[in-house]
Amino acid sequence: MVSRIVTAGLNGIAAYPVYVETDIAKGLPAVTVVGLPSTTVREAKERIRAAIANSYFEFPDDRVTINLSPAGSRKEGSYFDLPMALGVLATVDTNEIRGETLTEYGIMGELALDGSVKHIDGALPLVIGLRKSGYRKIMLPLENLREVERVSGVELYPVSTLRQAVAHFAGTKVLPPAVPGKEEESEKCEAERDFFEVKGQEMAKRAIVISVAGGHGIYMHGFPGSGKSMLARRIPTIMPKLSYEEMLEITMIYSVAGKLSADESMVQGRPFRAPHHSITRAALIGGERPPKPGEVSLAHRGVLFLDELPEFSRETLETLRQPVEEGEVIIHRGDSRVTFPCNFILVAAGNPCRCGYYGSKYKKCKCSLNSVFKYQARLSGPLMDRIDMHIAVAEIRSGKLIDATKNGGGRGEISDAGGHCMSSKEMREMVKRARAVQMERYGTGTKLNAHIEGAEIEKHCKMDASAVSLLTQAADRFALSMRSVTKLIKVSRTIADIEGSSEITQVHIAEALQYRAFDRVYSGSLPLEGKVGTKCSDEVAL
Repeated sequence: MVSRIVTAGLNGIAAYPVYVETDIAKGLPAVTVVGLPSTTVREAKERIRAAIANSYFEFPDDRVTINLSPAGSRKEGSYFDLPMALGVLATVDTNEIRGETLTEYGIMGELALDGSVKHIDGALPLVIGLRKSGYRKIMLPLENLREVERVSGVELYPVSTLRQAVAHFAGTKVLPPAVPGKEEESEKCEAERDFFEVKGQEMAKRAIVISVAGGHGIYMHGFPGSGKSMLARRIPTIMPKLSYEEMLEITMIYSVAGKLSADESMVQGRPFRAPHHSITRAALIGGERPPKPGEVSLAHRGVLFLDELPEFSRETLETLRQPVEEGEVIIHRGDSRVTFPCNFILVAAGNPCRCGYYGSKYKKCKCSLNSVFKYQARLSGPLMDRIDMHIAVAEIRSGKLIDATKNGGGRGEISDAGGHCMSSKEMREMVKRARAVQMERYGTGTKLNAHIEGAEIEKHCKMDASAVSLLTQAADRFALSMRSVTKLIKVSRTIADIEGSSEITQVHIAEALQYRAFDRVYSGSLPLEGKVGTKCSDEVAL
């Protein structure tokens, strides 16, 4: 007798149907699992044997063969346990499971030795994949219910034990479909972190508004204590709320990565990931066996903040080239190829040298000129070329901060923009206006100026004659690459959107040029020269 049960397998965050076929034949007692099972899946035969016995069911004393079809795709994960156990029980004549009912369901779950059904990783993409394949009834672990209850178009049957599942399919105690819980939207207190608390960095705030509005990556270069990390950690406060489709995308990634708790329904806030500079390539990009999303994918639709960028290993940084450019990361493991989305805003920060004070007007640098060159050379030209904006964060004397705190309550008393200190609310409104223009232009809220290519740039980035002239002069003078020129045009398009201009003008190009400081460094027009510890101009400090 042969039984056939439907479950699903994962390739990245995409799921595909897997058919668990079970056959029992006369012969020496043995359980064989075929169909390219991983070690975890091969070990399932011992888990299901113990779970069936401890649930007071009969395990056959014959030869059991379990085939996972399609046989050419590698099967990884513990969610095959429950369908394999039900397949064995459905094949034994003494049990009363109705095989015709099993074919209507997609089934997933890990079994403990006592027969309880445990939480699995990747439940959300598995359910969505089964729904796309036409299955509308899904049996899954009770612990995963919160994760998938907002998926529309399916009936969910959560179980906590193998006996519950058997009773349902035998008809002795049929489970009702789960009723979705009340949708709760988490509200974060924006008062905890506000850009209004960052003093004297209005030019940096302006650059951050442009970065978030157009989805542009940004590198902040400055001395220790100038506020780079403070600025970066407040970026989520000015980002638009996630749409349902974006929440679904992010939650699927976190589900596969095992980052969702049992009581968490969906990721509702934009991710902000800030890995330490000691992170490995596999942890940043993704890896392991089976492949898991790395930090770049966990930052999807949010922010990836790399503090102390020159301290990261050169190998690790260079692996960012393709994800930053393509918005996805491809992981090869033997004969498998897995793709994870990673459409994030890269925000990075770094110091000019190891001690941090090369070029400072107020503090003497302790580094030799040679060590300064070596430190800055850790950031390769091709990598910096892929970061849309490079800005210098201004150096502020601590005495002024103390006076501001004493005289004005400590908020917004230092400003480099006519005395006004922008708050997160003001910056968020600017971002909203610019993104509304882009939504109307591209017809979607997820496509931004940073993502357009080729013919779209020609169509949507019209420049007047003076803008073309300035861009041409800058490209020749600083020996800009075609990628740098393209990014300049995209940033200019975002600036024009913020200002409400349909055409890119010379003013927009001029401002965008200020945000490509490292192009001038690598072109040699801003040589790192002069005596270490002497006062340098802001340009030389770059």
